[in-house]
Amino acid sequence: MTAALWAAVPLLAVVAVEDLRYRRIRNRHVLSLAVVTAVAVVVLAIDEGGHIVLRAVLGAAVAAVPLLVAAIAEPERMGGGDVKLAAVVGALLGTLNPWASLAAIACALVLAFAATTLRAVPRVPLAPVLVVTAVTALVLLTAL
Repeated sequence: MTAALWAAVPLLAVVAVEDLRYRRIRNRHVLSLAVVTAVAVVVLAIDEGGHIVLRAVLGAAVAAVPLLVAAIAEPERMGGGDVKLAAVVGALLGTLNPWASLAAIACALVLAFAATTLRAVPRVPLAPVLVVTAVTALVLLTAL
């Protein structure tokens, strides 16, 4: 029943393109993504049991906390949209494996750091690399 999770991929693409073009993540897109994720969590919880909800909450927390700390420490470099997106992506991946959400965030941060270093720019949008790592994790986890 993991097909419910794939409904979030088009919205993830919209968020990535928006952040790449405008350096901004709109709340309405994150909210839409959160609604799709919530529906997917409910569908999976009905199918597999209530423990899915706990895994989604754990995934959201594990994914959002590192970015929340970074946003508090350096608010000019990390926006609130990145933190909200990380929480939603964490919940999405957390339904499959809560630690996959942490892995996706860590890979996204490493890729963003590498892009910043290679391009010699002070800031790189995080949403595109987060979306790439999230979709990659989704592919790997659903293939297993």
